[in-house]
Formats: sequence, C-alpha cells, structure tokens
Amino acid sequence: MGREDEDRRRLTLQYHALNVRWNSPISRVPEEILAEIFLFYAEDVGDALKMGESSAPNGHDSSHGLGQGSRKGCHWLWITQFCRRWQMVALSYPRLWRNICVGPNPLWVAELLRRSGRVPLRVCAVLSDDETGHKRLDTLRTIVWETGRITALTLDFALTHLGAIQDLLRQLPDDLKALDVALIGVGTPTGADEDHLAIAAKSQNIRVQHIALADVSFVTRVSPLFCPTLTTLSWTSTHHSPQFTTLSHVLDFLEALPLLADITLDNVLPFALVEDHANRMITLQCLKSLKLSGTLVGLPASVCATLLDHLNLPDISTTTLECTSTGVDDSEFVLPFAGLLQQAAEIHTLHVDLDTWGLDLRMWAGEESVGCTPAWSHCTRGNFNLTLSSSSLRLGHQVLLPFFQTAPLSNVRTMAVSLLQLQLGDWREMLACVPQVTVLEISRCLRPAYLHPL
Repeated sequence: MGREDEDRRRLTLQYHALNVRWNSPISRVPEEILAEIFLFYAEDVGDALKMGESSAPNGHDSSHGLGQGSRKGCHWLWITQFCRRWQMVALSYPRLWRNICVGPNPLWVAELLRRSGRVPLRVCAVLSDDETGHKRLDTLRTIVWETGRITALTLDFALTHLGAIQDLLRQLPDDLKALDVALIGVGTPTGADEDHLAIAAKSQNIRVQHIALADVSFVTRVSPLFCPTLTTLSWTSTHHSPQFTTLSHVLDFLEALPLLADITLDNVLPFALVEDHANRMITLQCLKSLKLSGTLVGLPASVCATLLDHLNLPDISTTTLECTSTGVDDSEFVLPFAGLLQQAAEIHTLHVDLDTWGLDLRMWAGEESVGCTPAWSHCTRGNFNLTLSSSSLRLGHQVLLPFFQTAPLSNVRTMAVSLLQLQLGDWREMLACVPQVTVLEISRCLRPAYLHPL
C-alpha cells in the first residue's frame, strides 16, 4: 500500500501543478483582445448589416441573452457559448452588438439596443409589402425614436413604405454617415422615381460621406439631393436608362460633389446626352475612381465620350468604362479616353483583346501597381479598363490604332495582345507606339505575317 499511496500522491501533485498552469492568467487571452477577436469573427462570418435577416437567435434566452441557435444575422453567436467567460466578455462588449438587422421581434431589438450601450449603430432593414414588412417598419421606428446614434443605414423597401421612410429619414440624427437605399419588387420604371430619390435629401446633412442607390433611374432634379461632403456614391439600376438628358444636368450633378472620390454609375446614365453647354468643363479634384457602365442594353460610347470630354480629373487612378458601339464612327471616343490617361501615372503594362465581339483594354499604371503576367487567361482588371462592344470589322482601325497613337504608351514594358481583327499595317504602326516593350505575348494571331514586324 505504501507504493500505491506514493503513486497517488505523485499523481495528485502533478494534477494540481497542471491545473494551476492551465488556469493561470497568463494562459488566458485578455478580455479586450478576446472581444476584438469576437468582433472580427462576427464581421467575417457576415454581420447583421449584410445578411438581410432578423438578428434574433432561435431559442433566445433572456436570462443569459444568448440563444442555442441562430438565424443568418447571428451565425457568430455560437462562439460566445463556448464557456461562461466568453459569454460574459461578449455581453460586456457593446461594439459587438452595434450591427442591428431589423426583425419583426421588438423585444430582441430592444435587447440589442441595451447591449450596444452608447456605441454608434449600423442598422439594416428589409421592408417588404406584407405583414412582416410592416412589423419591421414599426421596429425601425422604435430604433430611430429611441436612439440618436445611427451612423449607417441600409434600407431595402417596397414602394408602399416610401412615405414612412421619408418621415423616418427626417428624424435621423446628424451622425448619419452612410445611406444605402434600394427599392424591392419593382421591375419597371415608375413615376415615383423622383419621390424615391427625395429620400436622399437626408444626405444634405454635412456628415454623410457614402450613399448607395439601387433601382433608381437618373432624373433631372437630382443634384440638390446630395451634400457637398459626399465621398463615395454607388448608383445602380435594373431599369432601362432614360432616353436622353441634357449634359448640364449631369455636370450639375457632379459639380455638386466636390469631395467625391469614388463613383459608380451602372445603367443610370441616359442613352443620349444633349450638349447644351458645349464649352463647359468641370474639375473633380478629389476623384480617384470612376466606373461607368450599362448592364441592360449597354451604355453608348458616345455618352461616355461626351461626358469625359467635359471632365477634368487630375487625381484619377482607377477607371472602368463598359460601353457599346453606336453603330457609327467610334473614333470620337478615343481622344477623351486617351486624355484621361494623360493625367494618370505612367502606364507600364497593357493587355489588348480585339475579337469579333469588340475590344477590351486593360492597363496598369504607377509604381505601386503590380503588373500581372502577360498570360491572357490570368489577366485581371487593371487600373484603367475599357470594354467596347461592337461587331464592326473596322474597330481596330477606327479605335485601337488611334488609341495607341494618342495615349501615353511610350513607357509600356509588358504587353499581351489577342488579335482576330486587325490589318497588318495597323499592327506595324501600333508596335511603333510602344518602343519600350520587353515582354510581349501574342495569341490568336491569324497570319504568320504579323510576326514579321517583330
């Protein structure tokens, strides 16, 4: 028995030593760091602001505040149920509860508001035209009335809620910095477009920096609705663009945003711009990123050309233009686009794809830009991108060659070309415009004669 007692005593001492080491403070993540880990994990999984579902977990237990299951907005909650300490840390960290996706359960929203303390809130609401949508609208009203700390608001709503949304926006505090708005259940343009846009009047608040609009067509009385402090604007629509708009309306709209740094207009610009101020130029001193496209029937190249011809963008660093040929001479598009590149950093990598469907140009510029491999199959978007859809057999002569002759390409060192529609003489002249090329990839070349100029 003496030996057994000795073994038992030794094992007990080892257990106590291990237990002390396991539970020592140095082996536990500090609460501040653990809370930040929870926050990063919650946003990585998909926080409530992005999910479009109620944040209330299934099996919600008010005694602990954390349920056993979860809906889409709270997939991250399970990690806080690992142990009592983790649960305590989560419940005592207000920033973890700052994202509120409005659901029909006002009790859960009230609990989230309590847990969030006084930190700024990011609120998301999907308000459909049914009983659930009306319940969520009532809950959203409660949030707006009882808090004064909403800094980001994302709203997807049916047209029937337009009046209520306008009233709520007028009651928002001055801390609002981001506003995302989209109509749901509308497949064609309606006469309510201008009323819908009027909700952006809240952006006249001097703090708003980001606005996103979806399914709203461009209308003439838009410029007064945006504040001069706006830095990011994303405007998309699944409706057909208006038939025409005067150039002055578009320029007024842009000129009202002097701090604009990033703008995306997808299927918003009209099919035609009436040039009522042919000599007018506006300067967007802060604009760094510009994207113009038309995903439904295509944005006419003439509209892009007209707009670029009246813009001065001294700090531009990223541009994506997706246009469609108008069926006539597209050479008018070359000079405005080449002029845009004159204000950019030095272009060092160029990809050209001239096919039966049209022309695709991708360019990389500046020392910080990483030039990709010339293999066309691995080519990503560059700093400057142009896609021109056209079935014209003269696209190489009318657009591509003039572009090489006018754009600042003398310092290009890496070039990949895919040529199915290009005359040999045009190819010779293009090569003369890029004398510094040291890496050249040619694919889908129709004739061996195209290799002779090399």
